[in-house]
Amino acid sequence: MRKVADLVGLGGDHRDVSATNANSAGPPCAVTVGRLPDEVAVTVRAKTGAPGSGWLMYEGLCQVQQGSSPVTELAGIGTTACTYTDSTTGVTVMTYDANLYLTVTAAPLRSGADLPASLVAGLGSAASSALTALRA
Repeated sequence: MRKVADLVGLGGDHRDVSATNANSAGPPCAVTVGRLPDEVAVTVRAKTGAPGSGWLMYEGLCQVQQGSSPVTELAGIGTTACTYTDSTTGVTVMTYDANLYLTVTAAPLRSGADLPASLVAGLGSAASSALTALRA
């Protein structure tokens, strides 16, 4: 999350969101970074399942997103990764590796606020770090 915080500034708070699921690699982690009026909520979600399930979740969401917004492939994160922007949920980097599926999403807390142009790189770094930690 440090890369994301570097983009929008220090401040905000860190919250763990309680949401348990048998297929979850732990509860999602929600972090608020930056200072009003430009605060950004960042959510990391990881799911595990049977062998090959990471690919199935990744491909399923890619197909859904391609129908509503451009999906851009990203290199060097997990088996494969991509990013997309959704007008409701914000900017997402999603990736998978074996049976692990991971998303890192950033959304402004103020409607209509601009997100930094380099946000995808920060989210990609957060995704890569999370994958490394979860595989350990």
